[in-house]
Amino acid sequence: MLGIHIDKNSKISITRQLCDQLRTLIIEGKLKSGDKLPSTRKLSSEFNISRNIVIEVYEQLIAEGFLETIAGSGTYVSSDIEPQYNLKKENFIKEKILKEKEIDIIDFSSGIPDLYLFPKNLWIKCVKRAIEDVGNVLSYGDIMGDYILRENISKYLFRTRGIHSSPDEIIIFAGASQGYLLIAKVLAKIFKKLYIEEPMVRFIPNIFQNFGYKLYPIDVDKSGIKVEEIISNNDKALVLLTPSHQFPTGSILSIQRRQEILKWAESSESLIIEDDYDSEYRFKGIPIPPLRNLNKDKVIYVGTFSKNLSPAIRLGFIIIPKSLIEIFIKTKLDLNMYTPSLDQRALSIFIDNGYLDKHIYKMNKVYKKKRNLLKEELRKYFEDKILIEGDDAGLHMAVDFVSKNYVEIDWRKSLDYKVKVYPFNRYSFKNKDYKNKLVLGYGNLSFNEIQEGVKRLSIFLNNF
Repeated sequence: MLGIHIDKNSKISITRQLCDQLRTLIIEGKLKSGDKLPSTRKLSSEFNISRNIVIEVYEQLIAEGFLETIAGSGTYVSSDIEPQYNLKKENFIKEKILKEKEIDIIDFSSGIPDLYLFPKNLWIKCVKRAIEDVGNVLSYGDIMGDYILRENISKYLFRTRGIHSSPDEIIIFAGASQGYLLIAKVLAKIFKKLYIEEPMVRFIPNIFQNFGYKLYPIDVDKSGIKVEEIISNNDKALVLLTPSHQFPTGSILSIQRRQEILKWAESSESLIIEDDYDSEYRFKGIPIPPLRNLNKDKVIYVGTFSKNLSPAIRLGFIIIPKSLIEIFIKTKLDLNMYTPSLDQRALSIFIDNGYLDKHIYKMNKVYKKKRNLLKEELRKYFEDKILIEGDDAGLHMAVDFVSKNYVEIDWRKSLDYKVKVYPFNRYSFKNKDYKNKLVLGYGNLSFNEIQEGVKRLSIFLNNF
């Protein structure tokens, strides 16, 4: 079939070989949108392999959006797939060789979406349309960001998160990090204290420390940050929260604690920075509304497109209270902190055409399958020796190796087994010992990599 070759002596599994080659045929346009694939029985017979392997491959490619099934008719290449004609063959071969060399280390890094499923062709189409608007996208543009993009973000947030906002309250940045830089600089004149979640990702608090803020880490439990430790001190401060899906615990801030922290912010003249991390992806229950929906005057809302599209799209935004707009604009202008106009217009077109909604809808299904597979594999290998938490949303989960059989583990040595994992200890600001607790990200791992990664982790622990 179209030059597919299965090497049964290869170290690469037959499942992966078949999956990779079918995916490549679709990407290169050799299998076109609407083409019908052989039945699982016929393909398994042609290559003399198990039918279950073919079924597994088809299911994975359906989950990834490359294939679709029509009841009573068969399996077809998806109707919305566009071949990457611009992908030169020699570059593709080099890329494959590099991937084979890296096969390698399976990295359970978090915060990275599935880069393979990034809608490249749709993005290229939007960039081309943006370039056609030469007069508006080749200058510096508005310091607040492209107005049309701000308008589209406002509509998108109302549609997906119920947030009421005006384009005049939104400021665009070259990534969320730049947004945090401006927040830290502007508010350093007003606040000296910053309450942060313990544990949490390090780079954001580090930005504030560089501007002279004193950090106060507050423990997180299953209901989010322990707000009673903050509200017991009725002093003016900033609070940095990830209430939708805390990193790395995965906990979600309860509605009771949301109300308490907002009431405290009102009475103490404090401000809350809400990083709506991973809010697009939720697999269980009804999403809790953002803090900003409860009090827009006390919350600075931070969002980014790197988690649902690609880190390469360095575009983020903040929504700020009206009382702070003037000082934020002035400071951004003083810092000459402009954002690339072409990228902004391309993203605006991408959102306006419904491509972002469609991509997130598709990826929600993919990530839910990855999340379920990771949980199944962990339970298969570790049974009751682990406790899984924080997996109801987002692209990571917390895994606690609770069995007494596990002594203190040096997780760095997992690299000897070609698997990279991330212990909680590296995210602690209190130098707490979280013992054998890991955060496992799965967004940018294939289904096969998830299975192989957990297997390698099991071998590592059995030999530790």
